[in-house]
Amino acid sequence: MPRRLFDHTRARGEGNHELCPAASSIVHRWGGKRRRTAPPEAHRPRFPALTGPCVSLTKHQGRSKIGLYESLGGSSRRWRVRSRREGGFEYGLLLTITLNAAVDRTYTIPGFALNRVHRPAGFRAVAGGKGINVARVFKELGGHVVAGGFLGGHNGELIADGLKQEGIPAQFVWTREESRTCIAVIDPDAQTQTEVNENGPTVTAEEVRELIRLFADLLGGVQAVTLSGSLPPGCPDDIYATLISLARDAGVLCALDASGTPLLKGWRARPDIVKCNNFELSALRADAGTSVDDVTKAALSLLGEGTHEAIVTLGARGAVAAADGQVWYAPSPKVEFVSAVGSGDAFLAAYMWAKMKGENVPSCLAWGVAAGAANAAVYGAGFCQRHRIQELRATCAPEAQIPE
Repeated sequence: MPRRLFDHTRARGEGNHELCPAASSIVHRWGGKRRRTAPPEAHRPRFPALTGPCVSLTKHQGRSKIGLYESLGGSSRRWRVRSRREGGFEYGLLLTITLNAAVDRTYTIPGFALNRVHRPAGFRAVAGGKGINVARVFKELGGHVVAGGFLGGHNGELIADGLKQEGIPAQFVWTREESRTCIAVIDPDAQTQTEVNENGPTVTAEEVRELIRLFADLLGGVQAVTLSGSLPPGCPDDIYATLISLARDAGVLCALDASGTPLLKGWRARPDIVKCNNFELSALRADAGTSVDDVTKAALSLLGEGTHEAIVTLGARGAVAAADGQVWYAPSPKVEFVSAVGSGDAFLAAYMWAKMKGENVPSCLAWGVAAGAANAAVYGAGFCQRHRIQELRATCAPEAQIPE
């Protein structure tokens, strides 16, 4: 049976108890040592026990409850969450899914060249993967978020520890094989970026089934979910389509950000929001051009059959968003470029943050391009700061587009 990583953010009670990845024992930490023992029945989570700085997930009358919630109407599962720290009602919880998480290592090497020995001028290693980057920026903006997906091996422990240090609650299925490492080399002199991304662990059919079960469990207590990034070997290419169908059945807002066949099959499952960059768009519209007008037409063609909003990011040129038969274009604010790693994830985080607060599509688009630009001006994916995003947001004015 695959192992779930339960409640990695909890560290409370005598002996500093914390539920271990196996979810069948409690890890006791005393004097830097671990002792694993079988927990009493009361400690065995029949439902994922999710805790964090602001919210907690518990079972309540057959339905999951996040902190103190109130239904926002009808049969749709939309919740406002009352923060235990701040009091008052806040917008709801976002679940980010990263099926191919990584330890992201970024090296800054001025004058980088092949066939030479280099001494980095800067280095950073962080928990990474597109959904984790989304969670990081969403939390920075003040949102409530939980990260989920697959983790494995020593790298998986590093990722889980990193999330814990950042205060991001985690709900992962533990795999037998090691999570991957991704390397980025930035040359500030030439303004180039070279990336080496491992394929990731080979997941088993049972691990995939456990991930789907965990996802279904968590849907009852979230307002929205993002599905982001590549798939590890062994993961079926229709996995996003399966998760989207579950989210739709649960009435949970779902956004898809992927590429290739997983993007195509996921889009056919009708997510509420589909996001891709200009290159990834070719999986959905092979004849799509690169101009703003071409992208505008392509984005409009993605609407319908359940997909309400289509977003295409254009890097330094900004982004296009289509909804309700209309299209808007937002140029990217000008910043001093450092690295593009994670800018698309920062965009999605800010877009969802605004969306979950009830803002309209042009406003969500403005928040997205502001966060993407803020991320491009710092080292490390998702480490842009809220005040900088707010400053750049004030300069963004999306324009309505009329396709020729």
